[in-house]
Amino acid sequence: MDYILVSKWNLEKHIQKTQEQLMAVLGVGREIEESLNSMLAPRNDIGLSQFFEKSPRTGHLSLPRNLSQPNLHRSPSVSLRRPGVFCWSFKILPSLTSLYQDVESLLKIMENSMNFSLVQMDAHYPDFEQVVLRYDSVMSQALAALATSFCSTLWSNVTNKVFLRMLQDIGFLAHFESLLSTQGHEQGMLEDMWFAVRQLNNVTLHIVQVENGNLGEPTLTGSRCDIHMSLPLQESLFDELPQSLRRGDGVRVRTVLFTQGINEGQTLSDLNFVSQHSQIQADINQGSYRIMEEFVQCFRALCIDIGSAKLAVEANILPVLLEQLAEEVHSNKTKNVEMLQLCEEITYRVNGGRITSCKSAKDRTAMAVTLEQCNILRRDHALPETVFQQALDSMRSRGTRLHNCMKNIGHRQYAFNSFQLKCLPAKYCPPPGTYGKKVQT
Repeated sequence: MDYILVSKWNLEKHIQKTQEQLMAVLGVGREIEESLNSMLAPRNDIGLSQFFEKSPRTGHLSLPRNLSQPNLHRSPSVSLRRPGVFCWSFKILPSLTSLYQDVESLLKIMENSMNFSLVQMDAHYPDFEQVVLRYDSVMSQALAALATSFCSTLWSNVTNKVFLRMLQDIGFLAHFESLLSTQGHEQGMLEDMWFAVRQLNNVTLHIVQVENGNLGEPTLTGSRCDIHMSLPLQESLFDELPQSLRRGDGVRVRTVLFTQGINEGQTLSDLNFVSQHSQIQADINQGSYRIMEEFVQCFRALCIDIGSAKLAVEANILPVLLEQLAEEVHSNKTKNVEMLQLCEEITYRVNGGRITSCKSAKDRTAMAVTLEQCNILRRDHALPETVFQQALDSMRSRGTRLHNCMKNIGHRQYAFNSFQLKCLPAKYCPPPGTYGKKVQT
């Protein structure tokens, strides 16, 4: 992904961080000043701060403009009859003054360099508007996925007091699962997706009551860096919400993206030891794990605070799952689909939202979604292991997934050929008769 837009928006933040580090140097100077003041005060009540002016805007100390260095010898605050005091001031004060002036000059140079870089950036990328358009295109899809996930999760948990308390105290966890490979164009798609998922952390969700029975559509306000999304909810469900959410308090969004390529493109990428294409998967997954871990810890604390026996059991299960996920995330396995399934289970247990996608969201996605559904049946509804594969094949051959293919490409078949099937993990292979080598995505 071309991060020109992000770089331009965040350049000032990086400069500001550098400025803060440089200002820490000034802090050292001020500590020296305070130390010398404490040593000199018992002798003559002379403080070095008397030789500086304090800026009303920044609060920084600097040498008075009408006071040149030679004038220090004639300062009324310095007694020439006390050589010891004069020696301290004369030796230390120029060094402190030089330190302040040098850092202030450096900050001005940095500011000018930043402005020059921004001008150069606009000149060097004449198609900058296309980058903005690309950003808006990616974010519009990400926002639609987030809104759909949140609404479906809210509708199914509107009477779940733990879920509603979580929205108030912690926020909403949106778990994106990607099956894109790190080969060719799909790597660029993955980078776009990773960018969009991170930007969703700037979104605040608001639940509003529908007017005149018209459900309406979500509305957006704010800016690209601070998006507020209002989601309508039926009156009967709206009344179930806690008072803070009914009066419009925002719900914080926490997003994670776990990605694992499973097709033939990922096979080629894994075999290409020279390039580091697969490293992007590790970077994304490890970064998302840290966010997931933080959210789970907050959820466990919430469960303990509520204090029910069922939640106590849940709070004890989550650390075990997190430990298993950490092992999978930091392993060097290829096509590590066990990691994806662990993420799904953790998200399910913390009442998070789930979004799965690949390149077209109809073939690999169909395999992943049906597998997740069967895992839920086995875990929560006692689906026997002996009929697990039968249920999986039935969902893939008679469920809504083939209808999705029909709407997309006009054929009730998945776009897999025999070579691609050999590259797919066993649990992600469609049943015979549901795929065709001549079907194009």
